[in-house]
Amino acid sequence: MTVIYESPPMLIGRTHQFEWRVIVTESRIIPGRRVTEYQWRPPGLSCWHGTREWPTYDFNHTYYGLPLGLRKLWERYQPEIQAVLQGIEPPQLQLL
Repeated sequence: MTVIYESPPMLIGRTHQFEWRVIVTESRIIPGRRVTEYQWRPPGLSCWHGTREWPTYDFNHTYYGLPLGLRKLWERYQPEIQAVLQGIEPPQLQLL
């Protein structure tokens, strides 16, 4: 999976906060199509997990059992995400 864009992480949750980010990747099913996914991790750890690994993930739930606060993350970075989905390459990430 080639990641084309990743948003900066955002802490989401009231009692137990986790870092979440949005990534844009090439579709595994439709060549040339770009798709979005969410990833999460406990603060301070380096390993990102996919949404299907979220403890309350439920494919049959309206929001897949994911935190409703993900909407804030999407809205914050929506212009950049939409541009990347339309084929505009993201700006280079800052070097550390």
